[in-house]
Amino acid sequence: MVEEVQTIEPGETARTAAIRLEEIEAGSLVVANDGPVGIVTEKDIVSVLANGHDPSTVDLDKGMYRLSTRVFDDDGMVIDGLATVMVEDAN
Repeated sequence: MVEEVQTIEPGETARTAAIRLEEIEAGSLVVANDGPVGIVTEKDIVSVLANGHDPSTVDLDKGMYRLSTRVFDDDGMVIDGLATVMVEDAN
């Protein structure tokens, strides 16, 4: 298992993501293109298959969760850019 943040580009396919997930024994990949833009999980891949789509023709930018860059702390204050900070801290 890999302990570093693993990324994949938004233009890659669900099949490519599935292969990468299997290779690195992980459950998700950060989708990044000049910074994080989303996350693709094993569940996303299963959803592609369950809905009868060919994973080699579905681009990740159509089947991933968009990362929020607005997160609130316990006091309700906005923490901007959290996704970017998380990826930068992991490197």
